[in-house]
Amino acid sequence: MVSVFLLISVCAPAFGQVVKANGEAVSIERAKDDFDDLKSFLPSVRAARIVHLKGSGSDAGENEALHRARRRFIQFLHEDAGYKMLVLPVGIFEGAWANAQLRADSAVTAASQTMYRVWRESDAFLDILRYCQQTGKTESALEIIGGLCRYHATGKELYSPHLIQFFDAAQPGLLDATDKGQIEKYLAGRSRLSRSSTEIRQKALILADTLLAKFASARPTLEKVHGSRQTEMEYQFLKNMSTFVELEQLRAGDIPEDPEFQNQEKQQNLTWQLETHSPQGKIIYWEGRGAGTNPLPAGNVDVFEIVLSYEKIDE
Repeated sequence: MVSVFLLISVCAPAFGQVVKANGEAVSIERAKDDFDDLKSFLPSVRAARIVHLKGSGSDAGENEALHRARRRFIQFLHEDAGYKMLVLPVGIFEGAWANAQLRADSAVTAASQTMYRVWRESDAFLDILRYCQQTGKTESALEIIGGLCRYHATGKELYSPHLIQFFDAAQPGLLDATDKGQIEKYLAGRSRLSRSSTEIRQKALILADTLLAKFASARPTLEKVHGSRQTEMEYQFLKNMSTFVELEQLRAGDIPEDPEFQNQEKQQNLTWQLETHSPQGKIIYWEGRGAGTNPLPAGNVDVFEIVLSYEKIDE
């Protein structure tokens, strides 16, 4: 992987705010379709396949400014550099669920249900979703998906009925009553598996792996109804559930700490996105809090890194 690091500075002097990453200032007050101040990035972002968008604030005000900066970069990368996928730092299903809601013309507030509460309460973040929704009405839609294996409370609550419906829509009986009962018992609801018993977590892992085997055997039927691309994505959701249960086992102390787990989690989905889901596509990989200093596990793919940080200046 070739990783290029560039710091930029995004200013809004009237508000005494600076979102920076190094030296070059661009306004977050410009019209949304005015990218003259970003043109210097074009050679680098066009040469890369992934833009690694990093940085997070420490409070609501900082994050609002950072979201406004991201909004401009996301539109710029999509419209001027051909980026077609936005990977958010949420669970893969959670991002895809939001994308489906936006494509169905749901309100952005409804589509944001699977996002973090602080994002749902940020109009600047919701404006990012508005932009993604607008692109869905064009030939070059910007797809949203998640980059992690996580199933946060709402995502976990939504996924179990979604999984059952996916099988049932293809052919009733692919999942029997026992399968569905176990899904509702071990994988459903908002409660965290890490706060359940060791036995429940173990049964949840066995169930996820059993469902993966059933999925594999039923794939021809599933593809006939849902199509190969959607079926492949649903299989990835289920693989992520298995990985998520392992994460909850780690959190609960059932299995030893693994310092490589976070990197492996990202690699599982990024490799799939690059090689299977969007083999020719260009990806905006948004990574906020907890991003660390490690490069993305993207193999030999060219990555261009943009790090945003916030500073308050004296007026």
